[in-house]
Amino acid sequence: MPEQIVVEVVDPTTKRQLGPGEHGEPVVTYFDESYPLLRFATGDITYYSDEPCPCGRTSRRLAGWLGRIGEAIKVKERFMHPREIEGVIADIPQVSNFQVVVSQEEHKDVLTLNAEVSSREVDGSKLVELLRERIRAVSTLDVDNVNLVPRGTIRDGKKKVIDERVWD
Repeated sequence: MPEQIVVEVVDPTTKRQLGPGEHGEPVVTYFDESYPLLRFATGDITYYSDEPCPCGRTSRRLAGWLGRIGEAIKVKERFMHPREIEGVIADIPQVSNFQVVVSQEEHKDVLTLNAEVSSREVDGSKLVELLRERIRAVSTLDVDNVNLVPRGTIRDGKKKVIDERVWD
């Protein structure tokens, strides 16, 4: 079976093969008659190592998952896409814009939602709870922090998901 699968790590833009330790996108070629895959792009970011494994294995191995290429992101062991949050925000007229920030504290993911409020006559605590409930319902993710910020704070065209985690 392993000889039927080829995994390469490539530059996401040029698709040029990368060397050991260089971060890029894994692409998979799977030689199967019923469902072949030719350089299937996963959308993930990783790197490979040529160093021998402590278990004794000597072939190349992927060093782990480092993130995503697009705005979809793995947070708390689940994938979250900005469209999920956009759907929630679209149904709540008090919020005009949003941005999600993912950070880490003590090796745990922390999910923060910055939500622009469209007026000052908003019950902040009720709005925060509503946002948490709706996001949990569509993504099964718990939002750790919700910051209600004035309209115009988040520039249009800004990335909707910011990943501040640092991967070694």
